[in-house]
Amino acid sequence: MTLVVSDTEVYRPSRSRERAADGLFMFRDLVDTPISSCYYHALLGFHNVLSILFEEDIVSMVQWLSEDAQGWKALAGYIFLAALICLSLQLVVGTALQNWGYLPYEETHGSPFARLNGFELFEMWALWPVMEELLFRVLPLSILIAFISRNPKIVFGVMLSFAVLFAAIHPYEMYCKIQVGITGSLLGLLFLKCGGLSRKFMKAAVCSMAAHSLVNVFLVLYLYWKYLEFKT
Repeated sequence: MTLVVSDTEVYRPSRSRERAADGLFMFRDLVDTPISSCYYHALLGFHNVLSILFEEDIVSMVQWLSEDAQGWKALAGYIFLAALICLSLQLVVGTALQNWGYLPYEETHGSPFARLNGFELFEMWALWPVMEELLFRVLPLSILIAFISRNPKIVFGVMLSFAVLFAAIHPYEMYCKIQVGITGSLLGLLFLKCGGLSRKFMKAAVCSMAAHSLVNVFLVLYLYWKYLEFKT
């Protein structure tokens, strides 16, 4: 099975499944005992189920991403949803690490508006989203898709690599870098969905920048809510 996006062959899922199956056949031939035969058939069945699910998920995701979001309502919905998911996942990661004992619980909550002046808020809500999206989403993915390859494995690999770099440049603790990396991955998917994979890079750039800004706005408002909750 070959998935074609805009007359360009981008994915051959059956080939990867055949290679994995060849490895299982080699395992069966090398260790030919009744026990190993049982293991072989169990692994083969497990592999077939996972490969079918994996192929369907990859194909469905690429097809979904290739369907460019149309209309300002759809774009606004994707931007708002992406920002909300980013914030939710950041909170889930932080809460999980606290519950597992890797992070101490915060006993005090200060107001973010007391710690941040107007210029710093401008940086968080406008300047940094534009600069960081240009460096870690817009430029690398646009150059890759326009001039090099639209293969989803390559596109997703580059997107995730720049999400890791995006997390690495932030001078935070490791758990915060994980949260930032998750946000970078989701913003990369938003860039692809809102026109990046269809080579409508300007529209995609505006959407990812808007979502990035909205994530920072949500984060400041959440910290202020925690401050009010602690204060009362």
